[in-house]
Amino acid sequence: MAFVRYYVGDVVKMKKSHPCGSAEWEVKRIGTDFTIVCRGCGHQVMLSRSKFEKAVKKIVIRSAEAEAAEAAKKEAASQAKVAAQADVSVSSPANTAGGDTVD
Repeated sequence: MAFVRYYVGDVVKMKKSHPCGSAEWEVKRIGTDFTIVCRGCGHQVMLSRSKFEKAVKKIVIRSAEAEAAEAAKKEAASQAKVAAQADVSVSSPANTAGGDTVD
């Protein structure tokens, strides 16, 4: 199973809806425990990380912080790929017309 990273400001949909009828919650605090706030009535709940991860169905809205982190991660990966390709082209031996010559 893929590891999902959550950020403050993310809006998640839970498997079970809140008694007010809303199933969407906004993440307010991340750590060992998660603090989430119901988007319907504003009720605040604190859950352990394991209970939170089991209860989340999907991420509805990503926060700006999450989008910036994902963009930076993709940019770093593309730069690493370009650098790796440059290293390969520099270190590969050049084609010589007559091969090695001995004097």
